[in-house]
Amino acid sequence: MKTIQLSFYLILILTFSLLVLSNCAKEPVKELEQAETIFMKANEANAQELATVEYEKALNKLNYGKKLINSKRYNDAKSILLEACDLADSAYKIAVKANELSEKNRIKEAKIKQEQILKMEKERAELASKKAIAEKIALEKKMIEEKKKQKPSQYIVVKNDCLWNIAKKVYNNPIMWKMIYDANKHQIENPDLIFPKQVLVIPIIDEQAQPKIATKEARTTDNIAQEKAEEKTSLKENNVTQQVVSKYVVVKGDCLWNIAKSIYNEPLKWKQIHQANIEIISNPDLIFPNQVLIIPS
Repeated sequence: MKTIQLSFYLILILTFSLLVLSNCAKEPVKELEQAETIFMKANEANAQELATVEYEKALNKLNYGKKLINSKRYNDAKSILLEACDLADSAYKIAVKANELSEKNRIKEAKIKQEQILKMEKERAELASKKAIAEKIALEKKMIEEKKKQKPSQYIVVKNDCLWNIAKKVYNNPIMWKMIYDANKHQIENPDLIFPKQVLVIPIIDEQAQPKIATKEARTTDNIAQEKAEEKTSLKENNVTQQVVSKYVVVKGDCLWNIAKSIYNEPLKWKQIHQANIEIISNPDLIFPNQVLIIPS
């Protein structure tokens, strides 16, 4: 009987002690708020995907701490909530580092992609430029080939014509007369003698090549001036005197070649007329209507 009474008293003492201790412990409100705040930061940093293990552990500890609070086990809840804070903080830090690394990789990839785009655009521009140049060259070659295939035109000689004037009419460049002569050697024995109604072949010349041909065939202005100076000097040194037999009034379409041919029946004597009139004719290729020329014998 005494034993039963003793046990009963012990139970009462233990129960009373537990009640006293329970009333003395405070609810861990501060720890709960801290744990929830850190957990929220980890959640915003996407820790659920970037730090899954730590995130799940922190979530379990947080939920368990809440259950302990509901059961009035405040001391145990406080301990569990502090563990939840550490786990949530660890998950947050892992997620932040992962995000920083991901951002660096994103920037690096974007830079590489931009460089690739610029390189592709440069290659496309170079390819388009090469294509345009190739097309231009091909078109020029085609035009040259078409010109070569074209039949040369013809010219019918009229009275008082000469190759010099014909070249001036056809090419707008009298120096090109030799091209006409070379194309008609089969019917022109002497380039100074052509006849009315002769049908001359007029070769087609590329406009770009014409200046080169003209330069090759022509004497330069300096050479002409030098020849004129030599002619004057020669006349003075040799005291060559020419007897004036007549005068000639220039008409439209005249040239020294035709005048010499008409007067002397020798067109090559045009130089004699030029020498006799060198004071009024600076360029033998340019004479004008109504000029009065001295015709030496």
